[in-house]
Formats: sequence, C-alpha cells, structure tokens
Amino acid sequence: MKKINKTNKTEKKIRMKIKNIYFLTINIFLTCGMFIAVAAASMYIAGYRFYVIQSGSMEPCIPVGSLAVVSVKYPYEKLNSGDVICYESPLGKSVTHRVVSVSEEGLVTKGDENEISDGILTTQENYIGCLTVSLPHLGFVIDYFSTMRGRILMFFLLLCLLLAEAVSAFFDVGNIER
Repeated sequence: MKKINKTNKTEKKIRMKIKNIYFLTINIFLTCGMFIAVAAASMYIAGYRFYVIQSGSMEPCIPVGSLAVVSVKYPYEKLNSGDVICYESPLGKSVTHRVVSVSEEGLVTKGDENEISDGILTTQENYIGCLTVSLPHLGFVIDYFSTMRGRILMFFLLLCLLLAEAVSAFFDVGNIER
C-alpha cells in the first residue's frame, strides 16, 4: 500500500512538471507572438515597412534573405550618396540599392555587387524610403510563412497546441482529489 502511494506521488510530481513545462512553453510562444505582432504594428504606424532581400546585388552588406526595415518617412531631399534606399522599379518591384550620385533630375543607384548603375533614375515619385536596418536571414522566415506550405505548417502547429491542451484537460479530469 505504501509503495502504491509513493508511486502515485511520483507520477503526480512528474505530471505536474510536464504540465508546468507545457504551459511555460505555450506562454513563451504566445508572449513572443504578441510582442512581434505589436512591434510590427507599431513600426508600421511609425512609418516603417519591411522588405525581404531577394537578390545578391547588395552583398556582402545586405545578404540574400535579409529583412530590410525601410523608413518611408525619411525625406527624399535629405538623401546623399552612400545612403541605401528602396524604390519601385518600372516593373512594379521594390529594389533596395545604394545611392551613388545625386542630381537635380534624381538619384542614381546601384547594387554594391553590380558593376554598373541600375539605369533608372529614382525620383520622388518612385522613392519608397531609406534603409534603417537589415536583419540577416530573418527574411527567409518571413518568406516561408507567407507561402501556402508555411501557413499550413503554422495551422498544424496551432492545431497541435490546441489538441495537446484538450488531451491535458481530459487526463486532468480523472486526477481531481477529493
């Protein structure tokens, strides 16, 4: 009889530790998710936009897969040679390149790895903003979760968390002490 009670107490302690680890993990994920969502929304409101670097034209300064944070409120008139900007190309794609010269007609830009300039004059009309910071490799994560496969993975991870919660609640019903 004493051995059974000792086993039950050990099992209860193990269950409680697992449950505590489980809830701590869920709280960490939810807190991080909320923090990221609030930070991204705040930055958007403050005039920052996020772009994923798709080509190696700015390497090694900005590697492929970096997340570029661009200030859309940075004044076009304050741009100088050496600034990294984001502009919209005639094809409608955003391009992040360095300003190599400034003139009355506009800005001449080129990628750090490119031998020649872009051949496109950046004016106030196609200027998006000035690079504030680039975060290497974070763009790969953003890109992945914006695909159908990434969204399905996120859905199944959330489903697994909900399922684990339901199973945990189901097994706890029988452990109520009287």
